[in-house]
Amino acid sequence: MLSAFRDDVDLLTTYAGNLDTKYWCDLHYLTPLSNSLNPADFTHKLGSQKQIHFIGAKDTNIDKSVFFSYYNKFKNKKILTTKSF
Repeated sequence: MLSAFRDDVDLLTTYAGNLDTKYWCDLHYLTPLSNSLNPADFTHKLGSQKQIHFIGAKDTNIDKSVFFSYYNKFKNKKILTTKSF
């Protein structure tokens, strides 16, 4: 989310990042987080920010569906890349 408010970031990189906390709570039937910001709510400010997101191939907690929930909020999907490890 910090990248959404800076103009000196060349590449946003995450490793097993919880990019959509609302979706993640719904996925795991958890109570929605309170007083917490959701990275997916900042996608409009990150529309031109190059990004790469690494996802654990066997991760059952923050799986690829969390990334795709975030990814689908972007108009320009060419700036986003994902890699499984």
